[in-house]
Amino acid sequence: MITLQNKIAACFGGNQVPTRNELIKQDGVDPFLKEDAEKAFLCQSWSDLFKHLKTLKDAVQGADYRLEEWSILEPSALNYYLRAYLDYLLEILTQNEPDEEFVSFLFHNLYQAVYIHKRGAFDEDQKEALREVAAHTVKTIKNHKGFEIWKHDIDNNIDMFLAELKKYS
Repeated sequence: MITLQNKIAACFGGNQVPTRNELIKQDGVDPFLKEDAEKAFLCQSWSDLFKHLKTLKDAVQGADYRLEEWSILEPSALNYYLRAYLDYLLEILTQNEPDEEFVSFLFHNLYQAVYIHKRGAFDEDQKEALREVAAHTVKTIKNHKGFEIWKHDIDNNIDMFLAELKKYS
């Protein structure tokens, strides 16, 4: 697990918070979602996002993950904030009562990010790290008693994500 955490840290995050122009492309497509994305991420570091996610631990379904807004960010911003989501995922996978909804939504939105940005979504090292995260997730939920309700959805979302990622490898 430490090796995976180190790989995530090496591939995602970075040192500089994305600027407004780096967050989203102002092209008139999905203006309301892009406005929401800007509100969610502008002037926020990936560690701010991680802290926000940790506050959702006791939230009910429909928590404010900001994943839909994240998936439309420009690739550099997308990659910057992904570290928070992946670190949070690794933390969730160790819990007795994990947030299954988050895990499912994360892999669905990873699929969306690749679908939207194609080859530009992730570089080869990032793709390899994401494959390892997916494999670790599948292995963890296989025998985890806390993953019962969303297990099938998670498996499907991981499969869809990996298939879309493979198209651009």
